[in-house]
Amino acid sequence: MEMFLNSFEGVLPASISNLSASIQILNLAANDISGNIPDDIGNLVDLQTLALAENYLTGSLPSSLCSLRNLVRLHLVGNGISGTIPLAIGNLSELSLLDLSFNDISSTIPSTLGNLTKLSQLGLSQNYLTRPIPREIFSISTLSIGLDLSNNNLEGSLPQEIGNLKNLVRFYAEWNSLSGESQAP
Repeated sequence: MEMFLNSFEGVLPASISNLSASIQILNLAANDISGNIPDDIGNLVDLQTLALAENYLTGSLPSSLCSLRNLVRLHLVGNGISGTIPLAIGNLSELSLLDLSFNDISSTIPSTLGNLTKLSQLGLSQNYLTRPIPREIFSISTLSIGLDLSNNNLEGSLPQEIGNLKNLVRFYAEWNSLSGESQAP
């Protein structure tokens, strides 16, 4: 099978309103795109997949991203995104994949991720996330494909609620500062 790769480069335009608001998939992964994710991304109200992985994006996640109520897949792996994970990310109730791995995010994991009741895969590895893992993460019973929290600065112990993830196939939390014991309920 042949694979075709693009080499798009430059920045995402500050105004992407020329794209049809009815676009459902925006996949510009594995290119040479730099700069910030424009705040106008929130105008793509029908967007279901946003894949900007393996680029050179920087800056923080725009708050408008959290207004994309139809978003199912958010794939931003391998950029230089920094700042915090917005609390409003918990409003993306249709998300089944959220992967922010291999970035420079240096906040805590928001407990609002527990609102994502359709999430089957969560990737937050290789960032600078701190503090304990919020218990609300372990209430997402749909997490099945994977939960990757490895290579961060997480502390504390694993909560007993980890036993709620009965369908989880992969769980990674190595290279953190976790301590203590965890006992399933």
